[in-house]
Amino acid sequence: MVIECVCCDSRIDSTNRRPFHSIAMRLFVSARRNICLLASGYICNSCRMIFLKWRSNSEFVNVLNHLEEESNENIIDHDHKNDNENFESAVETSTDEPIDTNTVLLPLNVAVSSHRECCICRKVLKSGLCTVSESDRDFLFIKSNIFIQKGSRCCEEHIVNGRLHIDALNQIRPNKIVKSSFSSSDILTWFSKFRDHCNSISLFDFNIPFYMSDIDCYNLTGISKDHFNHLSEILSNSNMKNSFNRSIRNALGLFLTKLRLGLSNKVLTTMFQFSNPMAVSRTLSIVREALSSEFVPQYLGFQSISRQDVINIYSSPLATRLLSEDMNTVVLVADGTYLYLQNSTIPQVRDYLRIACALVNAYRSPAISSFMNDDIIVTKMLENLHEPNLLRVRINDEILRWVDGDASQLVNFPVLSMDQIRTITVDAKFAVYDATNIKPKIYKPAVNKRPADVAISKSTPYPTILPKENVIVWPGRTLTPPSGLALLEGINLRIGVIEAVPFTIVEKVTNPSGQTTIKYSGYVPDLIELLRNKMKFIPIIELAPSNMSYDKFVQSVSTGVYDIAIGDVTVTSARREYVGFSNAIFDNSLRIIMRTTSTVKIDLFSFLKPFSRNLWLLFFGTLIYAGILIWIAERKDNEALQNRSILYQIVMSIWYSFGNIVGYGVDFEIATSAGRLLTAGLYILGLILVASYTANLASDLTIAKSNNIISGIDDIKNGKIPLNRIGILAGSAIEDYYLGEVSNGVRNFHPLQTYDDIYHSLLAGIIDASFLDDGLAEYITNNIHCNLTIIGNDFDKSSYGIVIPQHWLHAQVLDVTILQLKEGGDLENLRHKWFDMQTCSDSSQILTEIGIEATSGLFLVFGVISTLPLLLFAWKERQNIKNRLF
Repeated sequence: MVIECVCCDSRIDSTNRRPFHSIAMRLFVSARRNICLLASGYICNSCRMIFLKWRSNSEFVNVLNHLEEESNENIIDHDHKNDNENFESAVETSTDEPIDTNTVLLPLNVAVSSHRECCICRKVLKSGLCTVSESDRDFLFIKSNIFIQKGSRCCEEHIVNGRLHIDALNQIRPNKIVKSSFSSSDILTWFSKFRDHCNSISLFDFNIPFYMSDIDCYNLTGISKDHFNHLSEILSNSNMKNSFNRSIRNALGLFLTKLRLGLSNKVLTTMFQFSNPMAVSRTLSIVREALSSEFVPQYLGFQSISRQDVINIYSSPLATRLLSEDMNTVVLVADGTYLYLQNSTIPQVRDYLRIACALVNAYRSPAISSFMNDDIIVTKMLENLHEPNLLRVRINDEILRWVDGDASQLVNFPVLSMDQIRTITVDAKFAVYDATNIKPKIYKPAVNKRPADVAISKSTPYPTILPKENVIVWPGRTLTPPSGLALLEGINLRIGVIEAVPFTIVEKVTNPSGQTTIKYSGYVPDLIELLRNKMKFIPIIELAPSNMSYDKFVQSVSTGVYDIAIGDVTVTSARREYVGFSNAIFDNSLRIIMRTTSTVKIDLFSFLKPFSRNLWLLFFGTLIYAGILIWIAERKDNEALQNRSILYQIVMSIWYSFGNIVGYGVDFEIATSAGRLLTAGLYILGLILVASYTANLASDLTIAKSNNIISGIDDIKNGKIPLNRIGILAGSAIEDYYLGEVSNGVRNFHPLQTYDDIYHSLLAGIIDASFLDDGLAEYITNNIHCNLTIIGNDFDKSSYGIVIPQHWLHAQVLDVTILQLKEGGDLENLRHKWFDMQTCSDSSQILTEIGIEATSGLFLVFGVISTLPLLLFAWKERQNIKNRLF
């Protein structure tokens, strides 16, 4: 829409106009135009400068100031007359919509508004000027009902990372109440801002530094806000990126809350408003990897601290005096128990422990302190080092003799693990082994009675077991303790499997008697056989229904339908909520699978594509231009052009230019210096043009062989394929990934129930792409559906595991057996056996040569050109041809 100046009626654009609202400005313009004007519309910069010059007249200043104070319709203008910048109205009306003259006056609490004075502390600004951002102005108006005018400035000390500090926001006070005019468009704009603010509010938001108090930040994360900001700055230099679904600060807050409070992923999904627990798990994994690579090396390990800092900060004077005479000696007491904890139910425990230790080192004070009586304690302990062992003296004085030894010297003495001790001492329902003949006995002090069950006499250096009735007799009436692992030998094990080629291939076999039996083959049956040979259990394989989803298949273990379940089941945090998993039996990732695009689009003029149409026109124009210059320079001195018609001379000159540009030369030579200089320019031009054409043509021919719509998962996220044209296996870990990483929780995909549905839908054109596990995708495209292909690199790396009940008695034995199979190369051999085969032809070796369709247009053009000399020859010999034919 066209906007005109209210003063001079000239057309003005968005960069050359200012709001028309001041009472003094209205008085000035009304007097010039002899009409009464409302406080609406815009004034151009030229008329505004005339007004400022008029207003600076000393005769009018006092009167106009008094007039504006009484009118109270806008903020006092603190700018001096040479200040070319000014503030706009409280809310700008969109320039793309008609100006609404229906306005309403609203009283606003307005802060100080000036380019020379800080709107927060009201100090005169001399240096370090910063403009208050629109986000801070909107936030302050919504939260505190204080309006800061656009363009207001403040001291640099109030800004942190481009935003006002919380203390600065609390310091702002209104300067006066001002009635400002708002149109309906202005009010709708503010309604939109209020709505966006309300929609952006989350239960726990770490994005806005001043939104969360320091106490709340510490209660959730265990560190202060300053430490949190420092940690988020470290992660900003990592591979983590802010995205629509996840910011670095919120992801870090989620991780620290999980680490401090130990809440489940489901609770964190509600607190931080994630789409599903799977998204929470992925975010935790990303932050864990970023902290391990960027933060931990700076605050954990010997590379993060100097020797002198260890002595000064982390060494106890008490320990140093006890263990060394030199106070400059480093004394370390290390406990590495949890660094080697092996438990499949606690994934990445080492990383979490290292991160926790690095956080303590970075943001907590050293746990080393000295006490006033340290010297007394050290002196007493050093004295006791040289005193005799009173217990040893007493034993040697009686019938017993003190002998230094270890448990391996005690014959038939049962060495118990912690689990075995719990079995004996805790409730019987937790028992793994039944120990018999255990009769607890209370020994009372008595004369000539031995105080211990096991003692060493003076006459023999080896122990003897004295009270026979107190010896532990293990099952099988043996004194040898069990291994500590619950074995599966001889136990019937119901194993659930789900049909998925090539993991579990189900075939119906008919024997000679006519009976039909089911035969299982594939990766999973071979794995079950390896486990059976190692663990000696009796497998009872049960096939899951064909319409059962993977989530229900996993739940069948928790409900007791199967003892364990083996298949291409991905280990996820959501599934760990109700079942357990063994060590990984197959490393997995996701791949994109699509139809093979074999359609060749014939383009007769594809050889012209390396250059644009404008470049071809410029090329031919240059030929003509260079030909004319050659004709001008050579027409008098070149014998090849003399005694010829002008048309012939020009055509030959253009022919000379063409021959030199393409690099093949012509049948006459240049005779003048000007011609030789021009020929050099043609050589340079031809060298660059021919090389560029050759490179672009090769690139176009290469791209023409790859007709895939997308190149990877990023293209799908960017919407290159409609999401309803992507097939997803319902009730699977693939669906969890899609909801968490692609659609942000929206089920806009094409749901499919089985893998066969995916293959048939792709081949029938119902869907354009689908996600499959890496091993399955390679097997299908290499052996079954040769007209399907894998697109791009793999993503979302994960693993398959055997589904077991939570706290399963035999979990440790199963994990140990799987590790033995992996270390022995058995699992790798299974993968080679079932996934390295290939019956389809390799698509990478097809279409390596250039086909006729790629250059058909070139030969067509040559055919057209070749007819021209034929016609020319026929015209020249027309009389002879006529005489011969007629």
